[in-house]
Amino acid sequence: MRLRHNNAINAHRRTRRKLAVALSSCVAALACVATSASAADFCVNSPQCDPVNTLQDLTSALNVAGFHAGDDRLFVGPGTYTAANGFS
Repeated sequence: MRLRHNNAINAHRRTRRKLAVALSSCVAALACVATSASAADFCVNSPQCDPVNTLQDLTSALNVAGFHAGDDRLFVGPGTYTAANGFS
């Protein structure tokens, strides 16, 4: 009886270890995906971006990029850009 109990405990420990390794691998994979997906390109008057990330004015582009996670890039096409309170 004692042998069966020890075998059951050992099997449970092995299962927990395998689960921990699998979970760690999943977390690491998700971290890699999240890191690579966090940066975005935003455009104003520039054809370099996806239309979804193309904004009408520089102030809007700066605001959107400021709230977006990651190291975003902002591509600004030719033109004169002004803001009553300056850009930040």
